[in-house]
Amino acid sequence: MSFPPVSISHLKELIKLRQKKFRIASGLTLAEGWRVLNQLLNNDVEIEEILINDTENIDVAGLKAKNIYSLTAAQMGRIATVKEPQSVCCILKTRNITLGEPDFILYLDRIKDPGNLGTIIRTAAAAGVGGIVCSPDCCEMFNPKVIRACLGTVFSIPFAEKTYEWLTSSEYIIMITRAQTGENILQGSFPEKRIALVLGSEAFGISAEIQAHATRFLSIPMQKNIESLNVSAAAAVCIYSIQNSRIR
Repeated sequence: MSFPPVSISHLKELIKLRQKKFRIASGLTLAEGWRVLNQLLNNDVEIEEILINDTENIDVAGLKAKNIYSLTAAQMGRIATVKEPQSVCCILKTRNITLGEPDFILYLDRIKDPGNLGTIIRTAAAAGVGGIVCSPDCCEMFNPKVIRACLGTVFSIPFAEKTYEWLTSSEYIIMITRAQTGENILQGSFPEKRIALVLGSEAFGISAEIQAHATRFLSIPMQKNIESLNVSAAAAVCIYSIQNSRIR
């Protein structure tokens, strides 16, 4: 099945979405690849546009979007944020699910790497975390690299952007990781309500302001010759340890 080609003027607008300032101004972002698109469709996320390489032979029965356009490989390359563009991408509104007051949240303090942020979001969604709160200086939640790393689950989990003052003045029990001096998270018991697990900057860790208000200090047991884990790996260990305890 053939689709109408994207116009030159529309293509120019799509290319702008590679830049954060235009994503913020337009309220739109882009997601790349069939795996991400299929996950978005499975989660019933509303898609504004699907853009398909005009050489792609596909079954369009399951595709749902307000508009579907065809592009040449060269045009797709101008839109893509990766070195080797995939044959499909889609355009979505950057809307989020309202946070509310879930019993278990993550507070992400200055997480800068989009791959780490996306992996944390994907893990949190898989484990049933109630919501994610990012500090204002975190990586942009709707960065295409974040969307790719989380397989689009950023559109399916409640989140908000809040300062550390919001966290420290809330009723959440603030829990942070502390190498070697914290309680073993694999053996810990955690309350069922109002938990905030804080994960800190890849380079600098958790800010002093948040550390001053923490009430529980957790550690991940590791061999002595290992200093630390990548923040997304540490997040996975902590999230599932806490959830396992809460389920028990």
